[in-house]
Formats: sequence, structure tokens, C-alpha cells
Amino acid sequence: MPRNDQGVELTPRSDLLTIRDSVPMTDLRSIEVGVCPWHDLPGGPMADLTVAVGDHSLVVRVGAVVMSERRTLLCGPADGGFWYLPGGRVKSGESLVDAVQREMTEELTCGFEVVRALASSENFFVMNGIRFQELGTYFLVRLIGEESSVPSREGSEIRRWFDVEKATGMRIKPDFARELIAGRNEPFRLISNRDGEGPRDIRITL
Repeated sequence: MPRNDQGVELTPRSDLLTIRDSVPMTDLRSIEVGVCPWHDLPGGPMADLTVAVGDHSLVVRVGAVVMSERRTLLCGPADGGFWYLPGGRVKSGESLVDAVQREMTEELTCGFEVVRALASSENFFVMNGIRFQELGTYFLVRLIGEESSVPSREGSEIRRWFDVEKATGMRIKPDFARELIAGRNEPFRLISNRDGEGPRDIRITL
């Protein structure tokens, strides 16, 4: 039986596959979901979907454009330098919708609504000497409650609300994040982004 880095046996997820096989596919471009549960793998906690492949670290991530009227939430390191959209890495065995629900529950600590998916992206960048290939899905989220309910800091991460007009002129990573904020009411997008080259839309003609 294979084990993960913590020595926990990775048991087959036949129960999960059976359940999911019986559920119709969801169109992520237009979803209406409430708070939904997430589950630990049998025998231990879920692990981030981060895998070393060749000279890259492959990461699966969800992010959110969180709106409160005409203001949006951004996160950043306490020492400054840049901002990024709320979110985090998807866990093993976790769907994208479950992942964004979990991340928003942890970060907002108040009511919210996942409105729809905004974009799917491939993002290539280097951080701390490591080459990353990040597969991201970004959602539009509406805050239900007061902005003051959202913690302004967690560990070394700070969180701030900005007017949309100001946010779209700030340094936000990845490079296309500003476009998602400004174009949050536009159709679903497929985006490819490489640091130093900038984002481009992937257009597929059938």
C-alpha cells in the first residue's frame, strides 16, 4: 500500500469515485452553491495538490475575486511588495468548488456566496528559486455581511479592502488578476500567463 510523506497509507477512494460518478457534471461557468462539506482522506488529513515534475513544481490552486459592493479584498505579505487574490491550494480528493468554499470559510469567517467561475489559468513563475506551473481556477464571490468581519491579518498575511478602481492599478499577482477584478462580469476565460511575458487568452475554435 503506498504512503504519503507523513507515512499515512493512501487507500483507494472507490467510495468517492462511486459517489461522484453518479453525479451529473457541473458547468463551472454558472454555479450557485451554498456552504458544502469537505472530507479528509481515510487515515489522515488531506494534502495540498503540489507535485514535483521534472524541474517544475506543479500546483493546483483556487482564487477568488471577493466583492463587497464596489470594493474588493486583496491579500499580501506583511512586508509588502505585492498583493494577490484570496484563495489557496486545492487538497487531494477535493473538488474545485469544495476548495473555494473551504478557503473562503477560513479567510472570510463570515457569510459569502460563490457566484460563478471567472477563469481557468496556467501560470508559470519562479519564486524562491523554484519554477512553478500553477493550474488555477478563479471564482467571483460576494460577501454577505460586514467587511469588518473579515480578519485583517492571519500570521504573516494581511488582508485589505480596496475600491475596485484603485485595485486595478495596483501590483497584484498573477499579472492577470487586475483583469479579473475589472472584468468580473465578462464571460468565462482561459488564460495562459508567464512572468515577464504577460497574460494571453487561449482561444479554441471548434
